[in-house]
Amino acid sequence: MRINVTGAALATLLVFCIGFKASAQGTLLKEARYEVNLTVGIVPGALVSSNEFPNSTVRHNHDLYYFYEPYYSTGMFPEVSMDANIILKKWLKVGGKLGYYTLWGDLIDPKTHRTIGKKEFSDFSIAGQVRFTFYEKPPFSVYAGIAAGATYRHGNNQGHSISKLLPAYEVLPLGYQISYKSVYGIVECAFGSMVLGGRFGIGYRF
Repeated sequence: MRINVTGAALATLLVFCIGFKASAQGTLLKEARYEVNLTVGIVPGALVSSNEFPNSTVRHNHDLYYFYEPYYSTGMFPEVSMDANIILKKWLKVGGKLGYYTLWGDLIDPKTHRTIGKKEFSDFSIAGQVRFTFYEKPPFSVYAGIAAGATYRHGNNQGHSISKLLPAYEVLPLGYQISYKSVYGIVECAFGSMVLGGRFGIGYRF
């Protein structure tokens, strides 16, 4: 199922509306609390996308095409993201996410093993998010969440400019926070257009 930009925008609006409605109904903590996070994701989502790097060695390292057809040898600058969340209740947070990563791939001729083309682009993403804490026993907490928004992709594909707007989405089935006073470490398992797999970082609550 394809997720279009309009759907992503509506989902983002829904995320923020949940937060505003909860605030209006008096669900905010007696003392407003916030958190900011800085994280690094190991594998950007587009790295394994068949649309961006077909015949990539990352996706199919042992397929027959590897010996007969041009293939991409890819590299990356890991996904870096910053979150800002409002803690509405002990179990509910709403906020936003900014993300960035850069990918590149050299198109290799399998007969000569020479580079015959190059593709490189950067993704800038902005998304609203909701997070649900389902277990908390200091200094540990476990949570899940979803995010939706938009991504701007800019780059170059063998001399042709890349410039397009794409949906951004993420499902976070499991995340951990380990706190020491107002500072905490983050370990997350997430998948979507922004990151696939593990994400690690630090955060500050105030």
